[in-house]
Amino acid sequence: MMQKIRWFLLLLGIVIALVIAFQNNRNEEVNVLFFHGEVSLLLLIVTAVGVGFVFGAMMTYGMLRPKKGAAKKSHSAAGKVVSAGPASASHSPSAPKPERADALTPDRADAKE
Repeated sequence: MMQKIRWFLLLLGIVIALVIAFQNNRNEEVNVLFFHGEVSLLLLIVTAVGVGFVFGAMMTYGMLRPKKGAAKKSHSAAGKVVSAGPASASHSPSAPKPERADALTPDRADAKE
């Protein structure tokens, strides 16, 4: 459901931006760094919306992707929990031992009662 709302809002924003852009089709003087000249206001609005969308998409991707260091730590931590469990414990000397004696017990107060 949330995905449908996002798509609807994205399409609504694109339609509004295009309506505003097509209503402003006169030429304007533009001075950007080394470029000086007249450009259609429609082109400026569409370019600004496009650049903003790409920048926002890159920022969102950067925030949502897993970090390389965090991914390695979570995989190694998950491996310790699984390998230290009672199902994988063996009498061989190479079996990993928990770092603390209470590492396998829950930290809840009601579990200790």
